[in-house]
Amino acid sequence: MTEEEFFKTWYIWKNDFLLFKRTFIGANSDKQQWGNMLLNLMGPIGQNIHSAFTFNSQSEKENIDILIQKFDEYYIFSGRKKLPLENVYEYINELELMIKEKNVTNGEELIRKKIFTEINKHQFTNAANNVIPTFIFSSDFNKLTLKEIAFIWKLYTDSDNCTRCDGIHSPEKCPSLGKQCSKCNEWNHFPKRCPTNYIKNCYYCGGNHIYRKCPAFNEICTKCQKRNHFKWKCQSIQIPQCRFCGLSHAANRSLCTAKNNICSNCKLMGHVPSRCNKRFHANRL
Repeated sequence: MTEEEFFKTWYIWKNDFLLFKRTFIGANSDKQQWGNMLLNLMGPIGQNIHSAFTFNSQSEKENIDILIQKFDEYYIFSGRKKLPLENVYEYINELELMIKEKNVTNGEELIRKKIFTEINKHQFTNAANNVIPTFIFSSDFNKLTLKEIAFIWKLYTDSDNCTRCDGIHSPEKCPSLGKQCSKCNEWNHFPKRCPTNYIKNCYYCGGNHIYRKCPAFNEICTKCQKRNHFKWKCQSIQIPQCRFCGLSHAANRSLCTAKNNICSNCKLMGHVPSRCNKRFHANRL
């Protein structure tokens, strides 16, 4: 199998292999043995691809379930990884295009898993804590949208960009020094980083960006379901324990999980049995 053949035939080859695996009694008992068999059958190309994978433990390197998942990801994203100076948003947009081309249904989840293997967990957590002080990796990571992940990822990958020219250089070698800005006529910064055109601590995303280039634009907040802000900038009032569902959510009836629920106690719609008034009255009697 060549790498070109891998990208053309992986799904067919994988399904044939899994069918072959299912014909054996107890085929699921030794995942390491089947993982080794997979790599041997794939030959040098499969083993070369395998060598580029990252694993959490030695045992995962030969686990058939994890290997299938890794090769699936490699097939979908063509082995693509973010380049050191590549724009985070452009990278994720490209991953989304790859997902679309391959007609994959759970695309967002696959991209999230891929990013999970690429980011620096410690740096990501530190950056996330700037906007979400209670952020805990990895439980909270899985609750983030792709745009939110991109925003936080960009916080630490672009942290060295100069605030005067937007480039990366030593402090004394900024190309904007001695240059006059064409926007404000002040000195020592380029127009693209002009204070008049640059927003700091944006009300909608919490970051710094060019005017009208907010990364939260058109983003749906996962707290209130309204657009144009990230959840950590959401101003919606939160109900700690909703009287209809018992859960915590934004003060919006449409977000209540019990909105269309029919109570088994009173047969009325709009609340769960544990929040039913009829139940409370019965207990008092």
